Amino acid sequence: MRLTAVVGAAVTAGALAVPITAPEAEAAEDTASRFTLAVLPDTQFYSRYSADQFFPRYGTDPFEVQTNWLADNADELNVRFTTHLGDVVDQEWVSGEWDAGDRAMSVLDEAGMDYSVLPGNHDVSDWNARSSEGNAQNYLSHFSADRLSSDTLVSSHQNGYSNAHVFTAEGQEFLVLAIGWNAEPGTWDWAQSVLDANPTLPTVLTSHSIIDIDKETGEAADTAFGQEMWENLIRSNDQIFVTLNGHSHGQTRRVVTNDAGHDVHQILLDSQMAADGGNGIMGMMEFDLENDRIDFATVSPWVTQKDPETLTPSDTPVVSTPEADFSLEIDFSERFSFSPDFGPGDGAYGDLSERAKEIVSEGWDGGDGGTEAAVAGSRGDYVEVPGTLAHWRFGDQDEGVLPENAEITDETGDNPMYRLPVDQINAPAEVEDVTITHSDASNLSADAGAVCFADSSRNTGKLNYLTTEYETPVTHASFDEGYTIESFVYLADDWTVEDNQWGGWFSRTGRRSALPVTPERYDYEMGPAFFSVSNLREFQWATTNGTPWANTGSLWSGEIMTGTWYHVAAVNDPDAHTTTMYVDGVPVLRNATDLDGMTFAPGYPWVIGTVFNYDEASNGWNGCVGETRIVDHAVDPSQFLYNRVDIDGDFSVVDAPTGDLPAGAQLTELEGTGRPGTDVRVADSAATGAAAAVSTSDASRESVLGATTVSDDGTWSLQLDSAIAEAGAYELSVVPSIGTRDGAAVALEFAIEADGSSDGTDGGTDGASDGSADGSTDATDGGTSGDGVSDGGTATDGATTDDDTAATDGDMLPATGLTPLVWLVLASGLIALGVGAVLRLRRRADQS
Repeated sequence: MRLTAVVGAAVTAGALAVPITAPEAEAAEDTASRFTLAVLPDTQFYSRYSADQFFPRYGTDPFEVQTNWLADNADELNVRFTTHLGDVVDQEWVSGEWDAGDRAMSVLDEAGMDYSVLPGNHDVSDWNARSSEGNAQNYLSHFSADRLSSDTLVSSHQNGYSNAHVFTAEGQEFLVLAIGWNAEPGTWDWAQSVLDANPTLPTVLTSHSIIDIDKETGEAADTAFGQEMWENLIRSNDQIFVTLNGHSHGQTRRVVTNDAGHDVHQILLDSQMAADGGNGIMGMMEFDLENDRIDFATVSPWVTQKDPETLTPSDTPVVSTPEADFSLEIDFSERFSFSPDFGPGDGAYGDLSERAKEIVSEGWDGGDGGTEAAVAGSRGDYVEVPGTLAHWRFGDQDEGVLPENAEITDETGDNPMYRLPVDQINAPAEVEDVTITHSDASNLSADAGAVCFADSSRNTGKLNYLTTEYETPVTHASFDEGYTIESFVYLADDWTVEDNQWGGWFSRTGRRSALPVTPERYDYEMGPAFFSVSNLREFQWATTNGTPWANTGSLWSGEIMTGTWYHVAAVNDPDAHTTTMYVDGVPVLRNATDLDGMTFAPGYPWVIGTVFNYDEASNGWNGCVGETRIVDHAVDPSQFLYNRVDIDGDFSVVDAPTGDLPAGAQLTELEGTGRPGTDVRVADSAATGAAAAVSTSDASRESVLGATTVSDDGTWSLQLDSAIAEAGAYELSVVPSIGTRDGAAVALEFAIEADGSSDGTDGGTDGASDGSADGSTDATDGGTSGDGVSDGGTATDGATTDDDTAATDGDMLPATGLTPLVWLVLASGLIALGVGAVLRLRRRADQS
């Protein structure tokens, strides 16, 4: 969980950094032959929730906002073609979703804009079947070849299931091959015939799924269908230079080499797990034919239209991560050598991708969406919330098999969980199927531990679970004032629909049918509240009302991925009469209203690793569960478990050294305020001159001069390991930390003056400390030597000069030929040359 500019756009931040120059000195904007290809990824949730949620609140939906934005800015951004990457809808059998998708794409029709569209897996009735018109009846009733018969359509296969377009931009023609989901093998022959008929056209290939994202590294990975496409179409056709796909959540890209030895750029964009089912995120590919490059920008015209109260730290109209904002350097004349006449056109457009960012950011005063949760510095680096009823953690358990009867820590101390012995589980179970991991836990959990359940199967009935005892305090919680239940959770890579659909990881036991709950079609024999995952791999929070005990309901996420850690929370706010599910801090679309409190069977246990049906464990969890917490009220997402302790807010250095420190001064200690229990260290960050002598050698961190811990009263006092007393300039950093995580450093810059004297070969002076000065000067060429006095005293010990002219004790100045007044002025000036550098103090907010 990524996440890491001003007014939400990189161009704005850059503009603010440009020096002010006279108008006549400003360089003219670079213009060139440029055009834009727009990319619309997975719009399924916009269509699904258009009528129920988006239109009642906004009078539009993100899909329609996207196409309207393209139509409004087509001329300025020279948008010559738009590609839709599939999953127009989420539930292909729901007619209202097709109405929403049709309405959004009709905007492009009415604007006379050319586009391609293709079916994704959610647009067909059987995801696993190879393509056919019968498997895509609802899709083809809206996007058949007849609908696509624009000026650009040159061919289609299976009535438009796959389609081909030729569009013109900057005097050049380009081919777009749009291949539908799980296209049947005959599609390759059709596509090859299109390429053969257009052998000189650079080709963009689009499909719903071509490359995937590696869950661990974020890098591009193969898919079975993508590899089939590579072997049958891409590698042997040098015309194909870019592929675009959605389907897999996130953004990534890679470069592969075809049989001609040329690069093929493969790009994936799918934002459906962002807020509002994708947050209106789309791609803008700027082709700069004069400068041989493609600039890819990822923007959202939707974010600026959202209700400000629904904005999250991840919201931004411009996504600026490396995977979302990048350039491809392509020598077009060399890469498109099969097209001998290829070259730039006559257009004179400015930087179109940067202009798109400017336009989409108009009116935005939020952040850049780069906020990411920091990795915890210690096991205690999380926000503790008053009203916590139970908080189970696994990081203090030994790694490996969790023994039977093992006790799981509850941070409150009141509600420990235990591993139930396998002979007490009314289901097949094996001891070795429950293990503790530290290395594979969520990196956003401060606990750094998880319990994993292996080989659970609804078909064999095999499962394991952990449970509280009956009658522990949390089993009697009524949640009249609301609740927050949150957990870190992971679906195993071998999770399957057949074995693991509807498996649950956290449940309140008891069954609804034994409680005063109105009979219902679904879940009537289930527990009163539980987390599970559906047959469509959607997180579900299923719950019942506490006042009165009726009005059951479920909250649903979008499709989630196996092999990935998520933070999931259900928050009930009785004041607002809402229950909201958050996935990685982002509210899902399908939430519930009028569900206040929670039905419960008093004294019945809570369990981790399964759900209960007919008062028996059923549908065990295949995956891992991290720390899980129950709070007796609605908690703001800023207090969820993935947030870190604030170690900066109260941190300060009190009475820090300031101004010129006189010669002879010493710095031996520092003191200040901070969060109790956090560590404080002072380090030599950039010592100069004599200050370098204070430094010690430490290859792993800056030279630490002293450390301490903030006391319970919020104050700290730090003794330096050795006093800083020598003359010179010093730069110190005072840093708060919790475990391995540092807060913002306070910078101290100061200097200790020299003693006012120096040795030289040509009339130098030595300064003395404590405000006194020798007034002596050693010279080899006409200089003098003598002892001066401090504090207004008179000179005493005269010294003989090179020409044997002597001064007697205290009653004569050296025989230099100068009058006493002139000598006094000269001596004062020489002494002044020994004064030390100016002491400065400033605070620095950079991260150490």
